[in-house]
Amino acid sequence: MPTEKKTAVAERSTLTRLAERGEEAIKRLTEELDKNARVHDARGRLERIEKSVLNRLNIASLDEVEELRKEVAKLERRLTRAEAAAGRKGAGRAGEASE
Repeated sequence: MPTEKKTAVAERSTLTRLAERGEEAIKRLTEELDKNARVHDARGRLERIEKSVLNRLNIASLDEVEELRKEVAKLERRLTRAEAAAGRKGAGRAGEASE
């Protein structure tokens, strides 16, 4: 029994070391790809193609959706202020009419 536990612990530590080495290798590869000008050019072309396809399908991009969300929030704030101002004016007139 004790040797089985030692074997399991050794296997886990081996797997852990392999996983860490794999993560480190992927990290280095990602860093190298980020430095590569051809990768940046490819990303730029891919983004342009993506926008073109979305436009042809009449689908908004994430940036456009976020811009619209901000505009809606801004309009909601303006509407709230306008409603509050109208409520104050209406309350003042109601007081005048009752006198």
